[in-house]
Amino acid sequence: MPMITTKNSQAKKTFNCSITYRAGTGGNQFKTCPASCSLNPEPKRSSNRVDKKYLAALLKAKPRKGYSFTYSHFDYKHYLDQMGPNTTTINQSTESTRRAANLVRKKIPVCVTVPVNFWEGTNQKTVKISKDVRVVRCPAESNEKTGCSNCGGYKPPLCARQDRNYAIAFTAHGNQKKKVGASAPGGCYGTGGNVALHWRKLAKSETPTETDSDTLLKFIKTISPRAIIRHHVVGDIGK
Repeated sequence: MPMITTKNSQAKKTFNCSITYRAGTGGNQFKTCPASCSLNPEPKRSSNRVDKKYLAALLKAKPRKGYSFTYSHFDYKHYLDQMGPNTTTINQSTESTRRAANLVRKKIPVCVTVPVNFWEGTNQKTVKISKDVRVVRCPAESNEKTGCSNCGGYKPPLCARQDRNYAIAFTAHGNQKKKVGASAPGGCYGTGGNVALHWRKLAKSETPTETDSDTLLKFIKTISPRAIIRHHVVGDIGK
């Protein structure tokens, strides 16, 4: 599968972080995403299998003394037992606050996408989604000076913390945001804006001669110690 690798992102949220994009071939950017993802507008063109070789590379692709994280709509059972303090943190993605609460209780790092009106009547930063579980809003949504590189202060970025006792919430955004929480599939932020332009262009590029797992392992060797990398800003671990 084709990949984009960037050592120093200039995007607002990921500024100064290293990032990657992952897409399918033949113009199908959703090919690495699971068909089961409710945000996926093209489930019939998506994957039902995990790329185990890429997953192994992804887990290894963590900067020395740094942090790496990503998100997946594939079930956590594919990767959870392979995660540890020296691996990339893979956050289980969901659109259900009920499922998010259950995953927190199981000590599984989870991020939940919530509808645009979710924060109405709240302090805009944290909400209890059950009696014993809270959700914390991505700090970049409420503070223009905060991004992935500094949301954790002197500690790891929130999404890189495997042992956290809360879910992280991302408010639906992009030109499909109103579809989040609806019955029909769709709502992926990767379908609009600059992210979509890069992702579609990647999907239309020539099929690479090396595997994306090899590309990723080569890329991580160029990353400085103590750096932060956000893996596949769009795309997933599908084969």
